[in-house]
Amino acid sequence: MIVENIAQIQKYEEWKIFNGKYYKIPQLFTKKFERINSNLDFSFLIEYIENFDEIILALSPTPEGIMSANFIFDTIKKEKPKTNISKLAIGVPIGSHLDYMDQLTMSYAIKNRKDIK
Repeated sequence: MIVENIAQIQKYEEWKIFNGKYYKIPQLFTKKFERINSNLDFSFLIEYIENFDEIILALSPTPEGIMSANFIFDTIKKEKPKTNISKLAIGVPIGSHLDYMDQLTMSYAIKNRKDIK
């Protein structure tokens, strides 16, 4: 699971909802950061994930988090095209009321809906 900070790792461990390995990225990307570091070296990450069944991109759904997740996804797929990569679900939080949802949240919720089985 690729995360943004140690606090996230501590939460996943405390909640016992993930049983795997973590990779903390140095920082979320921004347009400025991407321009300055367009040739970032992800060789350690590529080596680290060599034998993993799945990579979970667990970054915040902010513009910076989405940009970072997309950049990391593209990098992994370029080097390891057969790697299974997923991301956290985005949508309506449990316990919320739909009358108070914003357009972007509802858009993601509808786009990422799941069949009821």
